[in-house]
Amino acid sequence: MLQTLLKFSFFIGIGFAWRYAKPMQVSAGALRRALLALLYNVFLPALVLSVLWQVNFSANTWRILVVMLLTTGGGLAAAWFYYKNKSISNNVKGAFILAAAFGSILIIGMPITQDWVARWTVRTAVYFEAVVMLPLLFTAGVLLAKEFGESEKSFFGAELIKEPIIIALILGLILNLANVKMPVLVSNWLTIAKLGILPAGLITIGLSLYWHKQWVKLIPAMLPVAAIQLILQPLLLWALFHLFGVAGVQTFKSMFLQAAMPSMVLGFIICERYKLDSTAYTAVFSFTTLISLFTIPVWWTLLQKGIIS
Repeated sequence: MLQTLLKFSFFIGIGFAWRYAKPMQVSAGALRRALLALLYNVFLPALVLSVLWQVNFSANTWRILVVMLLTTGGGLAAAWFYYKNKSISNNVKGAFILAAAFGSILIIGMPITQDWVARWTVRTAVYFEAVVMLPLLFTAGVLLAKEFGESEKSFFGAELIKEPIIIALILGLILNLANVKMPVLVSNWLTIAKLGILPAGLITIGLSLYWHKQWVKLIPAMLPVAAIQLILQPLLLWALFHLFGVAGVQTFKSMFLQAAMPSMVLGFIICERYKLDSTAYTAVFSFTTLISLFTIPVWWTLLQKGIIS
């Protein structure tokens, strides 16, 4: 557990220190936007394309995907139901709903489950984020952001097909169903692109971690986000895993831990694009990340002792 935290701390520390050191006069905000642009336009689409092009859709894989979809959808529905009538501004509501529903599966969840459960569990993290969470974020998540934000009205379908991740999703499915073999050169390109996800993502997390004393007043409003993201979603996955009869003890442990991750860094892109409250998202992102330092080890202890199985 300590080795995993040390592995995270180096790259997160780079991002965190950058906010104060500003090497070459590059601000934390400017660097974060650049890294998010790389993740959004290059690294994550490469991952989605690679996975969907090669995934074998067995019966158990479909059950895994359904459990993941219902878990994330359940978190999104719970957050929307809780916040929709709260007496806070709409752009804060939208930011909190996104933060409650979508977790950092790849950037934090994948290395944790690789170290704690098994190396091959990277596959479940990739399925969770690339096949389920990102498509849901750029469909249902975007619709909610448009509802609570201040974006211009536009035809949703035309907007959706311009998203790099959705383009990669559709292309990967077409190539998979057409049984097109991935060329070696393309495989090499995608492999190199995927290597950038973890360091870029961890540095971006460090750049995004920030706390202002005035945000203390937001804590009561943020507690439900932490409860949904860090407690409700893993418990919901636990129930759905057994309901759908998914096979594999290690598969369960990896999926459970991945469902218990803090808010995802890509939420900043949605907040900026649809004029949600980025300050509120920064606060809740930092809050859930801090709380997860305590909740994730607790969940892992319960899994190891067989209390949750």
